[in-house]
Amino acid sequence: MPNVEGLAHIIRSAVLAESMSKIGYKCKIIIPVEHSKIVSKIAKNLIIETVKFDDNPAQLFRDVAEEYGKSNTVSRSNYEKLTKPYLHELNKYPDAVAIVDSHPFARAAAVLNNMNNIWIGTPAAMPYMSHIPGLTKSLAGRASSKIVISLLAKATYNFLYIIYKYMGEDGYSKKITVKDVIEDTAQVPKLVFTTKNTVCFEADKPNFYMSEPLFSKLEIGHESDILRYKKLIDNRKSIYISFGGTGYSPVMIKKLIMALLKKGFVVLCSRGTILKPGDLEDHPNLLIEDFIPGLPAALAVDLIVSHGSQGTVEQALVTNTPLIAFPFNLDQIISVGSANKPNIVNYAQLDFLKISKISNPSRMSQYIESISIDKIMSSINKLCLIDEVKPSLGTIKQLNNVRIRRATKILEEILAKYFN
Repeated sequence: MPNVEGLAHIIRSAVLAESMSKIGYKCKIIIPVEHSKIVSKIAKNLIIETVKFDDNPAQLFRDVAEEYGKSNTVSRSNYEKLTKPYLHELNKYPDAVAIVDSHPFARAAAVLNNMNNIWIGTPAAMPYMSHIPGLTKSLAGRASSKIVISLLAKATYNFLYIIYKYMGEDGYSKKITVKDVIEDTAQVPKLVFTTKNTVCFEADKPNFYMSEPLFSKLEIGHESDILRYKKLIDNRKSIYISFGGTGYSPVMIKKLIMALLKKGFVVLCSRGTILKPGDLEDHPNLLIEDFIPGLPAALAVDLIVSHGSQGTVEQALVTNTPLIAFPFNLDQIISVGSANKPNIVNYAQLDFLKISKISNPSRMSQYIESISIDKIMSSINKLCLIDEVKPSLGTIKQLNNVRIRRATKILEEILAKYFN
């Protein structure tokens, strides 16, 4: 059951479920009906189950983040909107194991159905970090890491405690205190997808397993995609822009695109949920589409501009493409900080920590909207001078096949060890 806020979570869950199906497991993926079309392109062996929300599920997630950031609480109505669609579906499979990608409300539905469950994804593991990537390893940096992780753990457990209280109202029989939540979540086995450069999640943490991020065939695309992009680019400087399903900072993104076009750059842009048809005028140097396969785009361009999701950070790493990132959430700050390469620029850096905006993505967005376009263009001009050697698409496919096999093997080990 993937997190519904970002398409990357849904794609990663589908890749993992499909790989488990191929080796004999009966796998179902439960997703919002709006995403069934794209998942059907990945799913050849797994079964797709859909749920329907009264409102846009990604927007509901953002509403909950805003609500918690402002008032330190989650309303009963938002809890119900995100939990109830899963309850009926999960009731059909009493003996199944629920694999939940950073989706506390889907996990609540699993717990209420007495289902064994596994957490996958970075956000579920953040309270267990040893340090915050990107912070210096100086005495001050280490002290800052400890403070931020302590605050993060407190906020995470308080959030889960609110969810557990609502679960108690819905029939969850165990006594619940914050201490109970900490103990309960510590026992849940976790599979963390992390870059090869990450050292902040340690293998000796309780119930921790590590795997590298996975790509889908949609993200890998085809050689024909690279040829199409290179034909448009010709010999000019080029940028690939992707902000996925964040919904934040559309003004800055549009200003940046216009500034790039004015300077003669070719811009490839994945529309995601930020830009709507007609937001930008037609321009011969602009290719804007609902979905652009990220790896061919990364292989074709000089630079990536992104919100710093794990997907685009990993695309930058495996293709040796410079990246400028504007994170909106702490897990994105962690993804960018974990990359640990000089050709990856993080526009968050310590600013988010200094101005206490970690728990409020809209205020992060306001901060990003205030960054000078000239300052961003200066970074772009410097990074576009870096000439990196890029691998072939075939090499990346081979790497991804190895990663999928590893992740599948690890998940099998977890299922055998904890659920027999």
